[in-house]
Amino acid sequence: MARLFSLPTAVLLLTGLLTAFPALASDLDDDLREAFILANTEFTIFHEIGHAAIDQFDIPVLGMEEDTADFVATMSMIHGHRVEADIRQAELLLMAAEIWIAEWLGQGQYSGNRHAYWDVHSLAIQRFYNIICLVYGSNPEALPDLLDTDALPAERGFVCEEMFEQSRRSMQWVLDTYGRDEDSRNPGFGIVLEFEEPVTDAQRQMMRLLKRSTMVSRVATEVSARLAWPRHILLRFARCPGNPDAYYNDRVAEITICYELLEHFGKTIDEQGAEMVERVCANPATRRLFGDRAGCT
Repeated sequence: MARLFSLPTAVLLLTGLLTAFPALASDLDDDLREAFILANTEFTIFHEIGHAAIDQFDIPVLGMEEDTADFVATMSMIHGHRVEADIRQAELLLMAAEIWIAEWLGQGQYSGNRHAYWDVHSLAIQRFYNIICLVYGSNPEALPDLLDTDALPAERGFVCEEMFEQSRRSMQWVLDTYGRDEDSRNPGFGIVLEFEEPVTDAQRQMMRLLKRSTMVSRVATEVSARLAWPRHILLRFARCPGNPDAYYNDRVAEITICYELLEHFGKTIDEQGAEMVERVCANPATRRLFGDRAGCT
């Protein structure tokens, strides 16, 4: 059965809060726009890899699998970008957030079902706070002024270090149990990339961005090297007309990332850059870290 990532899942949780770039207040610089798209794409890939790992290694999950996949994505980016050592490296992770606020507030194109309480995904606003909490818990000394703000109420913030440590131990258990070693039986299995030929100019731009970026190949290489996959996992970027989505299909062990989803990331930053800057400047922690670049007064 395919596990749908669902559009809200794709643009994750903290972007607008920490997307502090001066260009956002007016016309977005191409480099920064691309960074936003790639950051959200990276989170999406890790989220779907989380689903693939749960399926392929038969990892037991208590609670909703979508929440677990979110935690896998967040922890993978925290570790990969060394956020524990340098909180400014959380910037890319936090770029994967703005759409959650937009969806919850009803500003997004796909906000019509944001209150689907029956859905397998947590509510958009809950996913926002979960990511914020893990980022804070990974390096609380660097974010003392984030605590007790709208982004992280004190009642939640007090448990974030414990939540991060629990997530870190869980990730380490997966690596200890299913990680690759010299005696791995299937050393050649891992993540295989495939790019379907796009049909529109916008999709061609997305494909060129992905191919010239080192992000996609880096993630595929790292994940392939760290886990002893029992078979190849195809990670393909494809056309999905009318369906800006991403999903893992457990019947064929394939992850699909739709070009349309990447286009949606671009549209989000194009249309809501000003709101992102406003949120950055309104929060004491993000204003301190990124206020100069955001042009906060």
